[in-house]
Amino acid sequence: MERITGTEMDHSSSNTNPTAGLLTNNRRKNFWEPIFTKEKLEPFTEFNWNFDTVTGIRRQTCSADDLKKLGSRKVIKNFTFSECDFFGKFSSPKLTFKECTFEKCDLGRCTWLDIKFQNCSFNRTSLTQSTFDSCQFLDCKWSEIGLSGNETHIKECLITNPGDLIRSGYTNLDLEQLKKNKTDPSYQTMRLEQSKLKIARVVLASLERIGDDASYYDAVKTYLNQSLIASLSEVKLDFKHKKNLFVTSIRFAFLHIERLILNASGSINDWGASIAKPAFFGIGIVIFFGFYYRLLGTKENFLQGFIASFDVTTLVGYTKHASKDCNLFDQLSYIANVLLGLWWYAIFVPTVINRISRVRA
Repeated sequence: MERITGTEMDHSSSNTNPTAGLLTNNRRKNFWEPIFTKEKLEPFTEFNWNFDTVTGIRRQTCSADDLKKLGSRKVIKNFTFSECDFFGKFSSPKLTFKECTFEKCDLGRCTWLDIKFQNCSFNRTSLTQSTFDSCQFLDCKWSEIGLSGNETHIKECLITNPGDLIRSGYTNLDLEQLKKNKTDPSYQTMRLEQSKLKIARVVLASLERIGDDASYYDAVKTYLNQSLIASLSEVKLDFKHKKNLFVTSIRFAFLHIERLILNASGSINDWGASIAKPAFFGIGIVIFFGFYYRLLGTKENFLQGFIASFDVTTLVGYTKHASKDCNLFDQLSYIANVLLGLWWYAIFVPTVINRISRVRA
């Protein structure tokens, strides 16, 4: 397999791309993007995809058509693209970017088909108008990434850390720029969280069909949390505009409670990935209340305490133990036990059924 490397940073090229003026102008126009700059830029020169003497390039345009001229089965390794604009359809068979860095790059207006990105770093890079089809992002690092729920298209892609990608979503919150564009941080944040939710849903749909279980369940966790984060951002915007404060306050409290319950439940079964964890959690409940009933004198010995705890936790013998003759303290203990048992049961049984009967399409 051919390997493409380099030895030094290159800041120029012999050719100027005729579309470079439009691409660089995009950096000054879209204030919400991570590639936004106030600096007036000269048209970028065009990169000739020659890696023989350089380890990186800066402020150049990278054309897919020019890359195709190099042939197939290429590995671009340890290369830095800084403030570069990519355009065209990248579909060279077996093309891999390995341990590369994309810094303040615009990957929009591109279609990436069957491309592998392995251990790459994406910093302040825009994916806003990108299309990724059957690509792989293996152990990549993400920081301040431009995403669009409507214009970032991800189809049948493997992303090994989808949570990191979604959390890295970026929007410009500079007050000067926001005021200039007649918007505010609360509105921009709400738009960002909504975009991240749409991307999380798309990534989850992709990982349902391809990839490993660890990535899939991370996507489940990310999507469920992001749905609540997006709703909270809407509530905060309503607070800012003092919109129906009573209803908004109740919704705000409910969303925080829902998020707390969701994450506590998800941590018990690793968001559906583990059967063993909820099983041991259930055993822990039985042991805890077994000792509890004996030490507080509710039961005469440990055996009776464990039997009572098992009956109540598994919901098969609550009425046998919690009779009307019990004192108030014992009744409250049984109620606490049965509620915890109901919660555990609602998590454990569906997890087992899901893992046994559900096959990802």
